Amino acid sequence: MSEVVDDESISDSDGLLRRVPFWPSMYKFDHNIQRYRLTTACFSDKETKDEELSITLEAPLLSGKMTHKDIVRNHSGFGVAKFTAALARHEVSVSQKIVKDPTPDDEFHGLVVGKKPKSVKKAFVKGSLIVVEPSKPDYL
Repeated sequence: MSEVVDDESISDSDGLLRRVPFWPSMYKFDHNIQRYRLTTACFSDKETKDEELSITLEAPLLSGKMTHKDIVRNHSGFGVAKFTAALARHEVSVSQKIVKDPTPDDEFHGLVVGKKPKSVKKAFVKGSLIVVEPSKPDYL
């Protein structure tokens, strides 16, 4: 992606939704807190070298009369994590830009663009809330 301009129509308070698979590398049981938690792998994208993170924009999704569960309706074994645009823009060591990027499968698709060293991924983990628990995949 060439020079990216942060989309200011996406408010800092807007939720950014990330599909999370029920894979041991991304969603594991933490015995210290006695619950499942996300891992930094949830916020990695090897194809783009972590420059672009695929998300769904929560505000237009909900105003379109859809729910968080609609994001994973056709994705067996996935759940949904939510973090805010403010976290991505202002509360990480490397500020991120947020852009709309509709796809044929997701009209509310967007990208969080910028380098994502481990410190950024850790901040995303810490600042995320699981809004749809990942289900056990059909193939297990």
